Amino acid sequence: MTGDTLHHKRKQPSSERDAAVSPASKQLETDELYDVPVGIATDRGGKLNQEVHADFCNIARHASSSAVASAARRSHGRSFATDDGSTLLVAIVRDGLLHVGNVGDSRAVVVTRNGDAIAMSFDQKPNRKDERERLEANGAFVTGKPDFMYKVWPLKKMLDVPRVNGQLAVSRSIGDVSLKSYISCEPEVQTRKISKNDRFLILATDGLWDVVTNKTAAQLAARFKDPQAAADALVELALEKRTTDNVTVMVVKLEAYDFTTSRTDVTTD
Repeated sequence: MTGDTLHHKRKQPSSERDAAVSPASKQLETDELYDVPVGIATDRGGKLNQEVHADFCNIARHASSSAVASAARRSHGRSFATDDGSTLLVAIVRDGLLHVGNVGDSRAVVVTRNGDAIAMSFDQKPNRKDERERLEANGAFVTGKPDFMYKVWPLKKMLDVPRVNGQLAVSRSIGDVSLKSYISCEPEVQTRKISKNDRFLILATDGLWDVVTNKTAAQLAARFKDPQAAADALVELALEKRTTDNVTVMVVKLEAYDFTTSRTDVTTD
């Protein structure tokens, strides 16, 4: 993978900041080319990204599903010194296996040569049936669901997106210590044996997925040979569809095991 990235800033950064966990050029000169993690962290407070980056770069020598989970727990433990919270999406390739770990609502999708989309993560939101059941078992309540209109006022709480205790729009995160009794920092990890039919891996924040489906993103990305061009096109599509959230898109070229990475991000208010 290469660490080259392209950034587009359309507006001044808001309170939510996106960061890439990507390899440095010196790392790429070693024999551990395929062990370097790439990923995205969305830090609502702005103080966690460097620590998250360090935790996941340090697992390169032990790339596995269990290593991803352990690094997420370490990052969560460090966050107790702040009130910040962050989602996390990380991908590691080793011995022909792609490991993707997700905490929150960023998403990873493998794009095949013919434009098919293969989900490598699943959004962890309070309205997901299993997540809602876990939250409520821990004593939390979920706003923004139809039956909640009988439990809360004002009505706008019901009309908002589902939130944990009316606050957090994801059911798992790194940090958010005020809700630590209810939410989880445990990542869901998906593993896939890379096929020569796999062209790209898309890693993106919810600013893309709020307005673009996996299938649409895959079909668009498959039109390109260059991962940077694919990343740019996906961000432009999100903007055309009037996304209201910050957008970070990282595209990793998997085709023929020629690992290159490109990233495009746009910050909106």
